[in-house]
Formats: sequence, structure tokens, C-alpha cells
Amino acid sequence: MLAREVMTTDVVTVRIDTPVTEIARLMAASGISGAPVLDDRDCLVGDDVDDIAEAMVKKGINRVPIMRDCRLVGIVSRADILKAIAAGK
Repeated sequence: MLAREVMTTDVVTVRIDTPVTEIARLMAASGISGAPVLDDRDCLVGDDVDDIAEAMVKKGINRVPIMRDCRLVGIVSRADILKAIAAGK
């Protein structure tokens, strides 16, 4: 199974300079619990792979952004994976 088979492609994102109160309103209105942060070039802002892996384990992160070059193309959540498994993909 490939990430593109289960990922959500209509991803809600925020900018690095978006005020936290605006992010909270956007997340509440969208029914989401997290959003990838993008810079002025639409590149995902983040840490290196080791930091991400450690955060996923220690903090129970439930979603992973899917990138192509520098562009965010989708996101895979635990729910996406469960739906794909239940559908027999």
C-alpha cells in the first residue's frame, strides 16, 4: 500500500506567522487537531527525521505530512490507514 492511496489531499495548513488564536479557530472550524506549518515558499517547516521520529514515539503524533519536492501534497493519519486496512487495500 502506498501513501497516495490513503492520504488526505485537501490539507488544512497554516503559515509560520499565523497567530495562535487564528490557528485555534481554524482547527475548531475544520474539526482537526493539528495542521502543518508552511513558510513563505510553501515549504513545510520542521525538524530533521530523527527529531520527527522521536516526537512521534514520545508524543503519540497521529499524522504525517506527505511532501513532493518542497510542496505539501497530502497527509496520512492513523484513521486513513485504518480505513484502508478495513477496505482491504
